[in-house]
Amino acid sequence: MKTKFNTLTFIVLLLFVNELSAQEAVTKFSGELLSDQRWFTQDTPSWAWSENRLNLKFEQRLPGQTRFRTEVWLRNFGLPMLQSPLQLYSKTQTDPWDLEIREAWMQKQGFLDEKIDLTIGRQRIAWGTADKINPTDNLNPLDFEDVLDFGRRRGIDAISLNYYPSRSFDLQFVFLPWFRPANLPVGPFASLFAPQKPLPDGLTVTYMKQNLRMPKPRFQDQAALGLRAKGRVAGLDLSVSYSNAYDGLPYLDTSRVLPHESGGVAVISNLRFNRLHTFGADLATSLGGAGLWAEAALTLPAKNHISTVDLSAVSPFFPGLPAFADSLELDTNKPWLKWVLGTDYHFKDGTYFNLQYAHGFYHERGRDNLNNYLTIRLERSFINDRLNVSPLSGAFVFKDAKDIQNQHAIVWMPELAYKPVPDFQIGLKATLFGGKGENLFARMNNYDMLTLKASYSF
Repeated sequence: MKTKFNTLTFIVLLLFVNELSAQEAVTKFSGELLSDQRWFTQDTPSWAWSENRLNLKFEQRLPGQTRFRTEVWLRNFGLPMLQSPLQLYSKTQTDPWDLEIREAWMQKQGFLDEKIDLTIGRQRIAWGTADKINPTDNLNPLDFEDVLDFGRRRGIDAISLNYYPSRSFDLQFVFLPWFRPANLPVGPFASLFAPQKPLPDGLTVTYMKQNLRMPKPRFQDQAALGLRAKGRVAGLDLSVSYSNAYDGLPYLDTSRVLPHESGGVAVISNLRFNRLHTFGADLATSLGGAGLWAEAALTLPAKNHISTVDLSAVSPFFPGLPAFADSLELDTNKPWLKWVLGTDYHFKDGTYFNLQYAHGFYHERGRDNLNNYLTIRLERSFINDRLNVSPLSGAFVFKDAKDIQNQHAIVWMPELAYKPVPDFQIGLKATLFGGKGENLFARMNNYDMLTLKASYSF
């Protein structure tokens, strides 16, 4: 099957080259240099994040309506984590860096027919109209490396066909041959998305190991697809979509609890990925100068997911403890609905206001596990847009309006940014957490931080 895919790719490339004429190519080069430094403010101040990134974008339009685009990140990322003098001989360990290809794709407009565009390669396929929280945007893997960079996703290898029957309507078909999982946060936030299952009272975990099972490396096991119809009707931008793809975050499959030699118990867990069907719809419009948007996605698993805890090795020592404990984590008869409503407005005096309400966050799955997120941002520009002040920026999180006292979180992120020249900006931001309960941001109570960021665009 892989040979057939490579043959198809080669034929497509030949068609791209065949369309080239003697006209001159148009090349565009741009990028950004970013320095992002953060440190925790509670207890003894310490570094939370250190990143120096060179973001390079290259785009070339060739004759015959052909386009190539790449985006690459070259980064000096993280502080050196050294434990042995031998590591001092390695520059990659004393000065850690990495190279990441975010996008690398080619596009042929008018492929086989003037109304069809073909894009092939690593690309960002962005669906949805909401601000960063997009429940219909399920094809690209989530990039949780920076847990505070909401909505960031990685590029994915794909074939995308767009058909334009009219100027106000298009159909998109996306085929993903390979599965790419989400990457998890680094540093102090590494355990935020780790799947865990509470054990019965009386069991103390002294050793833990987790194994990950990926889908088999075959098209029928890894491939995913997406369909979207998008158009403009009576001043409304509308779209409906469907995706059949894996959830990028793994689920806890089985856990085996064993007596451990140092006392307590050892837990050996197996994790796997589940395929989901997602039906989405979104709209965007403007009314009286205000932007309005709505987005929703109904998700149901391809099959039931049962998580099993094997306690048979320790149950004889704990009267009343069952040998096995099963729980239905995903039920094909219980789909869940995530949705977002939002608005924004630019005032004449330079004030910008953004308000959004979301039911369900990126990592939340299951009808009974969705929290509510009210996000707000108020900012004001001064000195001909050179100074930007955002005193009110953040979110309020709760699960049940009747139990806000015990299950809530508050995130406040005031920010000050200054542009001494148009392409250079330096900013200072505080990120403060508070809350109670088990939601994502309540678990970040002890991670208040300050951020100093500078960027130059070219």
